Amino acid sequence: KIICLDFNTAIVCGIEAHACVLQTSVDLLSQGYRVYVVVDGVSSRSLTDRMYAFDHMRQAGAFLTTFESIVL
Repeated sequence: KIICLDFNTAIVCGIEAHACVLQTSVDLLSQGYRVYVVVDGVSSRSLTDRMYAFDHMRQAGAFLTTFESIVL
C-alpha cells in the first residue's frame, strides 16, 4: 500500500526481481511515479531472471542505480 504524500518518486528494492520488484516498478511507472531501482538491493534466484527484470524495468522507464548513488 502506498500512501500519497505528494511525492512523485519511488525508490524500489527487494527480492525476486522478475516478479515482485518488476511488477511494483511497472505499476508505479503507470501511476506516474519516477522509479529508481536500487540494483544492489535487488536479487533473484537466478542471474537470468535478475538481468531480464533490470532490462524490462529500464525499457519501461525506470532508472537503475546503486545504493551509494541514492544516499550521496
